[in-house]
Amino acid sequence: MINIGNFSIFKLKIQCKMFSRIIANKFGYWSIAITPFTIIEKGRGGSTDVGDISWVVPTAGLRTATWVPGTSAHTWQAVAAGGMSIGHKGMMLAAKTLAATAIELFNSPKVIEAGKMELKNRVGKDFVYKPLLGDRKPPLDYRM
Repeated sequence: MINIGNFSIFKLKIQCKMFSRIIANKFGYWSIAITPFTIIEKGRGGSTDVGDISWVVPTAGLRTATWVPGTSAHTWQAVAAGGMSIGHKGMMLAAKTLAATAIELFNSPKVIEAGKMELKNRVGKDFVYKPLLGDRKPPLDYRM
């Protein structure tokens, strides 16, 4: 299921390389090292919109390089890189990887079943998901 390795590593245009160096120098370092693919079972921080869903169906995530190394999320540097070929190429790599993985999963019902069993084993047989919605009081009353 490691489809990311099936797609060629993209090359950046000279303008994007120059932009990257300028931005990276502002952060105080420049790194061209690419870390190898690794499977991380526990998150590294940040947030996604998949939280509640991940309690009831197996999920997976993927991150690809779309910013200059060292860029913080929600900054003008992230937005600028995302609008250049840096972001476009990273986004296309992610899209191709996700599409290839989806095709592989559609053709591998045993893998789907294994994922469901793994989730069931991790949450426990008596687990019942209770969302923070409905007639319950919020866990934190921030309205004073």
